[in-house]
Amino acid sequence: MSNSPSHNIFRENGEPAVSGSIQRVARAVADLVDGNAIVLVGCGSTDPDGYLVVAAENASTSALDFMVRHTSGFICAAVTDDACARIDLPPMAGTRPTPGDDYTVAVDAAGVGTGISAKDRAWTLRQIADPFSTPGGFTRPGHHPIRAHSDGVLGRRRSAEAVIDLMRAAGLREVGALAALVSVVDPTGIADSTESLAFADAHQLNSISVQDIVNYRRSTEVHVRQTFRTLRNTSCGTVEALGYHSDVTNADYIAYSSGDPSTLSRARVHARFETDFAPHAPSVDQAEPDITDALDDRDGLVVIARRANDADDAHDMEQSDRPDCFFHNRYGERIADIAQILRAREVLEPRLVNPPPGLFEAWSTLSNSASTAVGQTAPQCVSPASPTRG
Repeated sequence: MSNSPSHNIFRENGEPAVSGSIQRVARAVADLVDGNAIVLVGCGSTDPDGYLVVAAENASTSALDFMVRHTSGFICAAVTDDACARIDLPPMAGTRPTPGDDYTVAVDAAGVGTGISAKDRAWTLRQIADPFSTPGGFTRPGHHPIRAHSDGVLGRRRSAEAVIDLMRAAGLREVGALAALVSVVDPTGIADSTESLAFADAHQLNSISVQDIVNYRRSTEVHVRQTFRTLRNTSCGTVEALGYHSDVTNADYIAYSSGDPSTLSRARVHARFETDFAPHAPSVDQAEPDITDALDDRDGLVVIARRANDADDAHDMEQSDRPDCFFHNRYGERIADIAQILRAREVLEPRLVNPPPGLFEAWSTLSNSASTAVGQTAPQCVSPASPTRG
């Protein structure tokens, strides 16, 4: 296990260290594959505690003994819908749909003793992870599985979802053990994220946050889909308008381009958030000058992040569309959407014109994660005064 110093998801200039998140995920999954424990810290106010995590299929007596000694002892198994169906894990009686954890009935592997020894717990975890196990292989009650959201951390940003996403990233069976770390400062309480990271340093464990896993998935997966395509005859010539919708942020976008689509691989990209309702509608000729000027460039691409129509979403956007809130809110998520739209348009070497904070790194990380084999280069950032063709 390698030493992992405490980390922050921000760079000093306020931009997100997405590449750091990917590196931390890589270290974490390597340890999980090797049967080692890692430290997972929560996602702010929704899950502020720190956890020890091990892969269920690699759970050993020594790993569970370590977990029991340093945690509350309430060891849970993060499980998927498939595991719940396979071994018959209905919701715990009396539970209601809430933003919190979704506990199922408690189980122990059949044939164990009291079920609370480190050996018994490790065996139960391995049995839950066994794809051939059946309901008959368990007794009830026992230890508590938590059913994770089917969309992982993109559906619910809590510890169980983070554990399942880590198992998927590691190529392991999708069951993981987790238990909250006990505070050293206040042994009657649970360790917060700061104390949990200090614990990781002291025990030379790799640490990772729920937000790291969000960043990793947003940088290695595509969550935008095309919703419409139209062609318009304008003073800039024929302009193609493509609509996109993000299944993560539920936000809409429009990407305008003119000229030969094959020239978009090195497009001059203008990305912006809509400040007035549909300033680019009903025709590009009526758009704001910076949009029409960009489309006069035959290699130009303009991506508009649409303004939210729903009152609650609009308030959320007004409060969080700022780089100082990066990746903790809708702003960072929508920057990730724009980076994915560039990938969808096959913009391989964009020249970003006055890009919104964070777009440079978001695109670079997505590009390097998705297709490093094609030898893509990092995007250039240019000013409006730069030559039209680079």
